[in-house]
Amino acid sequence: MNEMTIKKLLEDEERDECELIKKYIVSDPEILLGVPVIKGTRISVPLILEMLASGMKIDEIASVLNIPKESIIAAIIYAKRLVEGMNVEVSSG
Repeated sequence: MNEMTIKKLLEDEERDECELIKKYIVSDPEILLGVPVIKGTRISVPLILEMLASGMKIDEIASVLNIPKESIIAAIIYAKRLVEGMNVEVSSG
């Protein structure tokens, strides 16, 4: 792969990550004091991370919380980007 191809793949990946976050993650001061949650729920990103840390698999979490697997992946990507110090935009309510 040449440098331009790699750069394009990385740009596409970043765009896809941003779109996934915007689709599933919201932050609204009226919901859990603005803690990021799965859109349309009161399920917080920190709760999902705690469940993953306890050893639960994405499929199990999705089943228990009755949410799409993609929303859990969006929560993981959101947290990853925060840890990396990247700017993360979410919808507001």
